[in-house]
Parts: sequence; structure tokens; C-alpha cells
Amino acid sequence: MYKLLKKCLNSPFLWPAIALVIAINLWLGIKAGGDNLLEIPPAARWGIVSLEMAGTVDKAKAILQVWARKSPEGIPLRTIALHSLIYDCGFLVLYTATLAMACLISATLIDTRHPKLARMGLAKLGRGLAHLQGVVAALDTVENIALWRILRSSGLYVWPALAKACAVPKFALIAITFTYILVVFVVRLGEIKQRIRQNTVAAT
Repeated sequence: MYKLLKKCLNSPFLWPAIALVIAINLWLGIKAGGDNLLEIPPAARWGIVSLEMAGTVDKAKAILQVWARKSPEGIPLRTIALHSLIYDCGFLVLYTATLAMACLISATLIDTRHPKLARMGLAKLGRGLAHLQGVVAALDTVENIALWRILRSSGLYVWPALAKACAVPKFALIAITFTYILVVFVVRLGEIKQRIRQNTVAAT
């Protein structure tokens, strides 16, 4: 695996592959968000995320009342929300796998090209975050079950609290992972800039 990731770093197909995976994630993310049709302020300002973070029966009921209306195509918004959870089942597999692979590639980059950062534990952190994407996927799955029960009105009492209890650590882990990947990406850009500058100086 380590050797394969090292080869990936030098592959000309790495960046096109990353762009393709990001595009697929964005498309699935939009579908999992209900095609932005569920964003109705103030109760459901953030669409399905508002329901994830509701936390209480009253807030969940307020969102469901807003979603009692229909979309411009005549489809009930609650039906769109239910369909969005089906898309989210595929999305959670893809985005967690993407984040895990990005963390492993970042850790390999640090291990092979930045020994000082590796000694600081940043490579180990990347591998740890990659493994934690399994936890993110599990939290998202339980959250989706809770949201499904809320949308089907299968007893609201425990489900809003359970959805929020899963959503908060899920978003926290995703934010930490994105921050790690962004830091390594900035380091990589700095490395590329320095190499270009050295090549320019050498050419003159």
C-alpha cells in the first residue's frame, strides 16, 4: 500500500483523478442534500442539515411542517428529503473513502518529502484520520436511520436527539480531516513553487 501511494504521488493521472472524484462527490452531495430544495428559512435554513442538528422534538416538528409543502415540480418536500437519504447512503461511502485516501496520500507525502513534519507526527496523524473515516461512516449511517424515522413520523421522541448526537462528532471529525488535508496541500503548493523558482534560476 505504501509503495502504491508513493507511485500515485508521481503519477500524471493523480490530479485528473482527484478532480473527477471531487466532481462525483459534489454531485452526490447535492443529491443527498435534496437538490437544495429543502433549504427554507428560518426553520430549515440549511436543508437536511437543519434536521440533523434539530436535537429536539419541537424543532424537528417545525422543520417537518415547513416540508409539508410541495416543490415546483409538485413533489412533497418530505418525499424529497426521504429520497435524499437514499442518495446519502452512497455519498457517505464515497466521501469517507475519498477523505481516507486523501489522508493516506497526504501522510505518504509527508513521510517521503518532509521528514521534519513526519517527526512532528503529522504523517501518523494522517493515517489515524484515515482510519477514523470508518467512525464517520458509522455515525452518518446511524444518523440517517434516525432521520428516516423522523421523516416517517415513527415516534419523534428519541430520534432528533440521536441524529444530533451523531451529527456533531461527524462534522467535527470531517472538519479536522479537511483542515489536515488543506495544510498538507498548502505545503505541497509551496514545494511546487520552490521547485519552479529553482528551475527558473537554473535556466537563467
